[in-house]
Amino acid sequence: MEEELRKRIEELEAQNKELKFQSDQNAKFWIEAEKRCKVLEAALESIAITAGILKDSLVQKP
Repeated sequence: MEEELRKRIEELEAQNKELKFQSDQNAKFWIEAEKRCKVLEAALESIAITAGILKDSLVQKP
């Protein structure tokens, strides 16, 4: 009985270690995804501004 409990504890500790590793990997992934999203948002904002300027310049020409 005691040996079974010891084995079960070892199994659970190994699972816990693996889950912590996966959690860390997921956190790194989402941090990187958030950074990339901010870069894309800035690029889209710049494109929108440029498009607005081009539209205005076309509208003003006779």
